[in-house]
Amino acid sequence: MFVKKKMKFVWVLILVLLAGLLPGCMLIGGPQRQIQRQLSELDSTTKAYIIEWVEEVASVYFENIQIIKIANDVEGYRIHTSLLDGEERFVEWDFQFGDSESIILNFIYKRAEDFVSQSLEALDTTSLSDIMDWIELVEGMSDITVSYQSVDGDENVLSGGIIEEEDIFIEWSYEMEEGVYVDLTFVYDNTSSVMVGETFELGGLETTFEEEISFYMVEDSWSLDFGVVYFVVNVTMLNTTEQDMEVPFATLFLPNGSESTFFEPSGAWEIEAGESEEGFIYFEFDGFGDYLVVMSDGLFEVEVTIPITDINDSSLRNAQLIVDNDALLVGTWAWDEDDEYEYVFRADGTGTRGFGRSIARFEWFTRGDYLVIDEFLWGAEIWSFSIVGDVLTISSEQIWGLRYSYIRTDATPAEA
Repeated sequence: MFVKKKMKFVWVLILVLLAGLLPGCMLIGGPQRQIQRQLSELDSTTKAYIIEWVEEVASVYFENIQIIKIANDVEGYRIHTSLLDGEERFVEWDFQFGDSESIILNFIYKRAEDFVSQSLEALDTTSLSDIMDWIELVEGMSDITVSYQSVDGDENVLSGGIIEEEDIFIEWSYEMEEGVYVDLTFVYDNTSSVMVGETFELGGLETTFEEEISFYMVEDSWSLDFGVVYFVVNVTMLNTTEQDMEVPFATLFLPNGSESTFFEPSGAWEIEAGESEEGFIYFEFDGFGDYLVVMSDGLFEVEVTIPITDINDSSLRNAQLIVDNDALLVGTWAWDEDDEYEYVFRADGTGTRGFGRSIARFEWFTRGDYLVIDEFLWGAEIWSFSIVGDVLTISSEQIWGLRYSYIRTDATPAEA
């Protein structure tokens, strides 16, 4: 009787133990075996297959199994899990079981160095959109750091960032350091050329130099610019940005390539967001040819060519007379009423006049048949002049009736 009771107690104990062990045995023998069989049938080099299995199979049929995802490179170094969303560096996946309630999925990726060199070498270095897509691609890769700079063709730095202007972009290049640190350099042609009448964008402003050009002559006899012809170009600017923009700086070059000493804009210096302004610029006419306006916003330049082949105002068609006649006057001239009073005109545009030691210095130039003398203290004098033989006659354009004659006393023009 005692033996029977003892045997019964042993069987009860066994049943209790079996009841505790059976779920574990079912897990090891059941779900893990099914998982192993299913995963072994999938292509381990295709990331989409394992992702689909996790989302559509494991979440439904193995919901009690914890799935742990990790990422390593091909050398076994752990990579930040942010890479789990991308396939560009993916090589293959494998799996292993953790404890009885978990499975570890290991995603293996290319080393950052290999990925950077291989992916960049496959891109077109003259395509801005290609490299911009690549930058967006690696933004989530924490083991890759990218820096940028923009330069012109002479390697002058234009910006510490990227200038997203496809029409002036030339090419990009890269250098890679361990880490991985990628230095991207963007090269731009920061100078573009347009003709008068064409619209261009600079500094957030759509700008047009109008084709219609007007001429006028300064007729104020008290002005140093007396007899000078200017031409005027109308300019329209539209602010295409959402902030107020300053009008870019401009410089004028004459047909002979020299920089003009005269440039004056008219209109607003700052244009409000979304607004347009009309103004004009005017330049001293220096003969026929191509005038060049160079506008700059500090980073980029636009060269606007204004060809002047004719004067479209019949009243100014004799404006070629502004070509100076300085060579005719260079020399020494004595007053015909008292030869001790002399004018000396030097080729460098300086001169003297007066009696003996009472000499006054001045600067001078000619405008066609007009002589302009600037004696500094008294302002500009405008004289019309004519030369007949060795006799110079000057008549004031400012004081009626003031007229003098002088006789050349040197055989050759005076030296400066």
